[in-house]
Amino acid sequence: MRFIGKPDGVLMKNAPGNYEQGSVHMKSIGKAKLKFWEPLEKLPEIVAPPLTVEDDAYMFIPEEVPELTMSGSDMMSDEAISRVDPNAPAFIEPYASFNTGTGELSDVKPEDFTQTPEPVVEERDWTRDELLAVLKEAGVPVKPRTRTTTLLKMVDELDSKEES
Repeated sequence: MRFIGKPDGVLMKNAPGNYEQGSVHMKSIGKAKLKFWEPLEKLPEIVAPPLTVEDDAYMFIPEEVPELTMSGSDMMSDEAISRVDPNAPAFIEPYASFNTGTGELSDVKPEDFTQTPEPVVEERDWTRDELLAVLKEAGVPVKPRTRTTTLLKMVDELDSKEES
């Protein structure tokens, strides 16, 4: 490739500044796309035979395409859609009527999807002196300038070790 990035002594935008104008360098074919490199030889042309259906492993074209239609019971009318409150909680019940098969969805009730609240664990407000006393009783060495939040984490670790 020949470098032509400094026409009239002015460096082109985005051109590297460490090449002399007209100097020849070995570069990849991809550099030929840049306007400041000029190929010395004609760029190679990729020639390949046209692809056939047998060549493509991911494409299947059936001979006959069945026509799909929806019956009136499968579609929801515009009036029914407009009656749905956009702020209502989502559940399956409005769609259970579309089941034309075994009736599995019609047996589902919205109450089946409610989550049980997790039990609330009361957190105790510890004072620094209480935390130091608990750690001293457990035999955990504590430096005098340890932060209170670190002391609280140490007590929580003690509690988790006792539970397991």
